[in-house]
Amino acid sequence: LNYPEGAALGDIIRTYKIFPITAHRTLRPLYLKFLLDEGIVTCRQLSKSFKILDKLKITEEEKRRLHLELDSLLKEL
Repeated sequence: LNYPEGAALGDIIRTYKIFPITAHRTLRPLYLKFLLDEGIVTCRQLSKSFKILDKLKITEEEKRRLHLELDSLLKEL
């Protein structure tokens, strides 16, 4: 659905470059739930609070991959 015309959610995301963390393809559902519970809903918020992932049992390799994807997504800004 693209309603209202020019102001649908997809339009807002593209216009203001506010990517939801659900756009982050490598986030496991468990991590996603944790971040949402912590109030992290956008990729920009995650980028500013990346250390929050230290609360999870996540490998350094996973963190590196998450960070690379996040950087790539935010470079589109």
